[in-house]
Amino acid sequence: MRKYEHACCTDLLVMPPVAPTGNYRPDLMLAVQERFRRRFLSGGGPDRIFISRSRASRRRIANEEQLLPVLERRGFGSLVAESLSFEEQVRRIGAASVLVGNHGAGLTHMLWMKPGSCVVELRQRGDRLNNCYFSLASALGIRYFYLLCDGTRPRGDAHVTDVVVRPDELDSVLARACAAAGTS
Repeated sequence: MRKYEHACCTDLLVMPPVAPTGNYRPDLMLAVQERFRRRFLSGGGPDRIFISRSRASRRRIANEEQLLPVLERRGFGSLVAESLSFEEQVRRIGAASVLVGNHGAGLTHMLWMKPGSCVVELRQRGDRLNNCYFSLASALGIRYFYLLCDGTRPRGDAHVTDVVVRPDELDSVLARACAAAGTS
């Protein structure tokens, strides 16, 4: 459409701003969560999910292979979102009690999780600006944990820099998150 062009619609959904102050509107986020959970009927898949960005071009975990034994020992299954339909992503993550992944759109999937579930964000050390997943978890009643990780490029932008995760630190934060979710 061009500027000032008119369109006729039989159905139109207009979303108000979801985070007008930088913090999400809990009433709106809970309504979206409920609607999608009803529509896709969560279920199927592991109770603990690690979102892998191994196929992504940026913001990967540089040492993901070293983390797999820790994740497997803690009962986490890996999910590569690009290999699943949106409906399957919603269904699997909606059934999870713990979700872990590095800073990125994959963590938005916490929208489908039940209140009281846990999310673990792997964040770049020194990034004090990107608190959107903490805010979203707070709005949804989801317990939020994080682990600060070194970037592969000093002072690199958190939106593009890969991170290196220390396996021992990951194991520690996963233990706390699983205990909080009641699945230790």
